[in-house]
Amino acid sequence: IRSFLAEAREDIDKGRIVILGGDFNEPSHLDWIRETKDLYDHHGLIVPWTVPLMLDNAGFADAYRVRYPDVLNYPGFTFPADNPLIAVEKLTWAPKADERDRIDYVFFYPNQQLEVEDVVIFGPKGSIVCGRREEEKSKDRFLLPQGVWPTDHKAVLVTFRLSR
Repeated sequence: IRSFLAEAREDIDKGRIVILGGDFNEPSHLDWIRETKDLYDHHGLIVPWTVPLMLDNAGFADAYRVRYPDVLNYPGFTFPADNPLIAVEKLTWAPKADERDRIDYVFFYPNQQLEVEDVVIFGPKGSIVCGRREEEKSKDRFLLPQGVWPTDHKAVLVTFRLSR
C-alpha cells in the first residue's frame, strides 16, 4: 500500500482523480470502534486496522463510510457471503464465530470534481454467522445478483458524480 500511496501522491499533486477499490481482506478502523467492540465477536476490541488507517491518514476517504457513517445500522458486511449451493464450512474461515466484516472497499481521494452519489453492497443479502446461513437485518442496501453469487465476498458498488 505504501507503493500505491507514493504513486497516488504524484497523481493527486497533478489534480487527477484517484480511486482504489478491491478485496483488502482486512477490516476497517472505522468499524472496530467503541460502539461495536462487543458486537460481531469483536470481544471488546477496538482495532486500528493497518491498511484502511494508512489510506485514511493519507487523506483517502472510504466511500461506504462517507455515504453511511452509522456503523451500527449500516455495517456493510462483505464477508462471508452466503451461497446456497456451497457447504457453509467452505464459505467461512471460522465457522463457530460471527466473522462478518467489511473487508472489500472503494477508497477515493477527495476532489472538488468527485462526489459519492450512491453506494450499495453488490451480492446476496445472506451471510454466514456462527456456521449458519442468515439474512442481514441491517439497513444496508443491496444490489442482488440475478443468479448464484460466485464468491465468498460481496462487492461494493459506488456511483460517483463527476463534474468539471
